Amino acid sequence: FSKNSEIDLYGAGWTKPVKYTGGHFSASIQKSYRGYVRDKLATLRNYKFCLCFENVVFGGLVSEKIIDCLFAGCLPIYFGAPDITDYIPSNVFIDLRNFKDYQELNIYLKNMNEKTYGQYLENINRFTRSKEGYNFTQEKFARDLIKTFKSYFQFS
Repeated sequence: FSKNSEIDLYGAGWTKPVKYTGGHFSASIQKSYRGYVRDKLATLRNYKFCLCFENVVFGGLVSEKIIDCLFAGCLPIYFGAPDITDYIPSNVFIDLRNFKDYQELNIYLKNMNEKTYGQYLENINRFTRSKEGYNFTQEKFARDLIKTFKSYFQFS
């Protein structure tokens, strides 16, 4: 994607030299790098798609990457937990594993019609407003944390 300037790359650490490649990817990274953002959700809202690659492919490991996209209304292209659909419904993200390579994915994305894209967004909206989606909210996390602290420290 970055060879054709079709990707915007954000975050910390991307301006450092790439280890083990002799700087091979640094030109592509420099072409795509847009800097660090203070508000990830606000930035994601400006995009139709987001590449969401977990740092580790491990069952049960679902990070904020896909969750942030969903709550921002940005369609995630996901690669990570092999059991992701145990946590997140398959109709709210594009599974990179369903494509043989990036070129096939790119063709799929470029040819996606508005009806299909709109259906993904409807599914995302339905999920984020559901009981299952609530489990991934900051509110749920805070409530669980408070409950744990209260039980551990036995506050009255």
